[in-house]
Amino acid sequence: YKPEVDDLRESPAVEVVRLLQKQGAQVRAFEPFRPAADGLEIAAAPGLEAAVDSADAILLLVRHTQFVRIDPAQLAELTPARVAVDTVNGWDPAAWEAAGFKLFRLGASR
Repeated sequence: YKPEVDDLRESPAVEVVRLLQKQGAQVRAFEPFRPAADGLEIAAAPGLEAAVDSADAILLLVRHTQFVRIDPAQLAELTPARVAVDTVNGWDPAAWEAAGFKLFRLGASR
């Protein structure tokens, strides 16, 4: 698999992170194809577990297969977060809600 954005500076996800940081959010990101996030002033976690271990919310900003396939019940054991935001419509709302998450989906009509 080759990421769609070769240069992370062009990624819409990076812009979302910057906007959140500008509003005072402390963001810890995990990007498996660019683990260091060099030069972007984004705190990069070495893995998913480290990215979510103290999170208030989980955001899906890219549609990487490994992110879409996350088991929400297993993730719930790794994080105190119970709010998830899916910006790419990759997660099944019923599964996430059954695991105890309040899931918000961009573009969803409910």
